[in-house]
Amino acid sequence: MDIRMQDVINVLMGAWLFIAPWVLEYTSGVGALNSHIAGLAVLVIAAWALSDLKSWEEMSNMLIGLWLIASPWVLHFYDHWASVLNTTAVGAVVTGLAGYLLIRHRPEHPDPMAKT
Repeated sequence: MDIRMQDVINVLMGAWLFIAPWVLEYTSGVGALNSHIAGLAVLVIAAWALSDLKSWEEMSNMLIGLWLIASPWVLHFYDHWASVLNTTAVGAVVTGLAGYLLIRHRPEHPDPMAKT
């Protein structure tokens, strides 16, 4: 997967997460607020990464993605299944894409035993 495609997908995930409370009708409470804040954070970080890729951006998205997976249980909004499924699914996609990019594009460490 191309680096830019991963960031475009994260921009879309962030935008979806931001508007999801209105679409899925969980517009009040901590679940909606969590979706708005995390969605905006993913969107902004991914948009920034489109212009200048840095590993901290992917690490930030990975942490936000992990938070999204855990947040329904940490914040106790697991009573609305649409919000739980949406939040954890978006969290899994964001975490997976960030992890993929971090692993694929990590700096190579030269082998001290390799002959040059």
